[in-house]
Amino acid sequence: MHYVRNVNPTDAGYVTGQLIVPLAFLAGALKCWAISRRPGTNRKCALSLMFVLLAIALAGCVGILIRVLGKSPEIVVVSGLIGLLMLGLLVTGFVLAILGLLEFSNRAGAFSQGRAQAIWALALASIAGLIVGASAVTSVLRQQGFTSAARKNSPGKTRTFDDLNFQFRAPERPWVSIDAAKLNKASQLTFMRQFPEAYFFIIAEKIGTSVNWSSEQLAEVSKAQMQAAAASARVTSEGPSMVNGLRGVLVETEATVAMHPLHYVRWCCATNGYAYQLIGYSRSEDQQRIAPELRQMFSRFELVDPNRVVSSGGFATNHVSPRYGYSVNVTNSAWHDFSSLEQTMPLAECGASQGDSCFVVVPAWLGGEKLQPQALASGLLGTMNVAYPNENLINRKPLTDGNVAGEQFDFEREIEGRVYRYRFKILQGDGVGYLVAAWTLRRAADAEATLTDALARVRFTARPAAQAFANGEFTARENKTQGFVLNGAGLFHFNSGDHEHALPLFRAAARANREESLYVINTLQAWRHLDRPKEALDFLNEQPSNIATVPAVRAHQAYFQANSSLTDQALTNYARLFAEGYRNDSHFGEYVNLLNLQRQYDVALTAVEKYLKTEDSVAVRLQEAEIHRLKRDFPKAISLLKAQREKAPFNGQIANALAETCLQAGQYSEGLEVSKELVKNNADSAYAYYLKGRSELGLNWYRESKASFESADKLAPANKDIASYLDHVSGLLGEGNNTSLKEPIEVVALPAALTIGGGGIQFVPGAVRPAKRAGLCE
Repeated sequence: MHYVRNVNPTDAGYVTGQLIVPLAFLAGALKCWAISRRPGTNRKCALSLMFVLLAIALAGCVGILIRVLGKSPEIVVVSGLIGLLMLGLLVTGFVLAILGLLEFSNRAGAFSQGRAQAIWALALASIAGLIVGASAVTSVLRQQGFTSAARKNSPGKTRTFDDLNFQFRAPERPWVSIDAAKLNKASQLTFMRQFPEAYFFIIAEKIGTSVNWSSEQLAEVSKAQMQAAAASARVTSEGPSMVNGLRGVLVETEATVAMHPLHYVRWCCATNGYAYQLIGYSRSEDQQRIAPELRQMFSRFELVDPNRVVSSGGFATNHVSPRYGYSVNVTNSAWHDFSSLEQTMPLAECGASQGDSCFVVVPAWLGGEKLQPQALASGLLGTMNVAYPNENLINRKPLTDGNVAGEQFDFEREIEGRVYRYRFKILQGDGVGYLVAAWTLRRAADAEATLTDALARVRFTARPAAQAFANGEFTARENKTQGFVLNGAGLFHFNSGDHEHALPLFRAAARANREESLYVINTLQAWRHLDRPKEALDFLNEQPSNIATVPAVRAHQAYFQANSSLTDQALTNYARLFAEGYRNDSHFGEYVNLLNLQRQYDVALTAVEKYLKTEDSVAVRLQEAEIHRLKRDFPKAISLLKAQREKAPFNGQIANALAETCLQAGQYSEGLEVSKELVKNNADSAYAYYLKGRSELGLNWYRESKASFESADKLAPANKDIASYLDHVSGLLGEGNNTSLKEPIEVVALPAALTIGGGGIQFVPGAVRPAKRAGLCE
């Protein structure tokens, strides 16, 4: 009845589902009993399977019994007896199956049924035997581990953790010590017991005196962690509790974890900069027996020195940056050292932490470049992995602080289920860009004071920039920061299509960090858009060998050589690059196009064949068809394009290439079918109508062709090829270019003075003469 009162829908569904399995095996056993009574059936064979199925059904029942009632000593005894019975049934079934099969063999033709049942019995008995054996070995090993842990337990011995200022007296059996990390990685000490099963562990932390946490706050955090970890959690009681003179908060919680209903008893205490959580739990149905034992475990905990105060980890002096002209006032404050700054913000020069809140300063010498505010924001916010522009950057405010000016933003985002609130200052002055960033996990109501305090601690001082950076010597971190920010600013302009402004920023980034090939590649991309290949080649000649040998850089070099009429060098570099295994469909396309321009079609086909051996590519398959088209091997080109179209029927590039090739091959009907489908799928494509018109012209369908060219001309009125075809087909029809005459002219409203109501004469469109005004002569 106790179980029935505490059962939940999840457990009920689980037990119901589990019952289906043993019931199914029981039904199979009854079926075997019925078969054994039939004439012509070997009873030993049929009964062998019945015994095996009964054994498996019993095993399922034991599992459900343990699930429902738990592992009490009584249940262990009962399950052991059932296990012996199950083993006897398995052995009986195995023996009967062998005897039955022998009878089948010795008395051929005497039996018509039973062989299959015997074979199944042998197979299932063997599998069940292996499972039982493996379980026995596992149980022995587990018991050995438990016994070993008990030997290490040393009941009554006091374990001391001096760095965390607490000690704990080990309990007697049945509690034993286990590896703490196996239960909770944050715990310092862990114990468990069996029959009934329960666990107890201690989590101790240094939180520092600057945070000034209370036991109640620690309990709230602990409850939130429970809510996040459990499928469901409900606090059943909460109140103050004293443990060996320490005031804490005792919280009892009912939670469901991995479909198991559990009862938690948790004592939380924050004192002198230390935080302690003593946590015990068991199955919900065992809580009446285990809860008193857990409270006894709490009494074994005490402090090493009740008067010891944890070191705050604060700053002895303020941070001053003479190179970048700012200072951070943190002496004797609640802020302390940001221990994970190198891992969290490697580009920051300084930072401070306050438990759940942090702030950093990221200065970057801009290499003499005057950045637009948006570009600077893009580059600096990139160090925080925040995209710019960003709709979540709110509450923008302009700022001026001495020689620097800029703007401030608020920002919020969720990381791993936790809400972080940020405030950013983005400033520029004296050739330096600054990001001052603060963030906190505190609630919105508490975040404002923390963020305001953090940013107010950073102050800027006047300083001659030229003198500070005259020698040009920077640390590795400064070079990385400068390169990262300038490249991010360049990307802002590049992504906006402003390649002219992006180019000098990319070049400055490449100069700042000569170890990063990405900045060089971005510079080359800008030059490519600006179509200035010779300047790009001069820039490449200035790069160190570690950059010049990067495959992507070499590919760009070959591209610029080709566009500077250095065809032989470009072909040689492309060939060597792709022979070494470099893959890039865009650059490979440039290589193939260059070979086609030189009419080296066979070389191009060989290169394509080698490239496609590694991985197939639609773009390269299109180029393969293009090579065959240029060789005027139209059947091969069409065959390749049709094969690709079957793989990607909605790929417009393939359809365009197929239609174009059909037209060049004189296959106008097939070209018309493809172009009609192109028009159907994309009615706004001038090129689709253009292909359709050319197909119809090839079939001498002049009127249809003219209509198609007129549609194309409306969509692309500046296209000279379309206009030329339209004039040509109009001439063939003897009509001239009368397309514009077919366009209806909108009626223009007359001035009010000329209308009837305005005292004038009303002109009716299409009328031979003006309408008569009332009172005028006929």
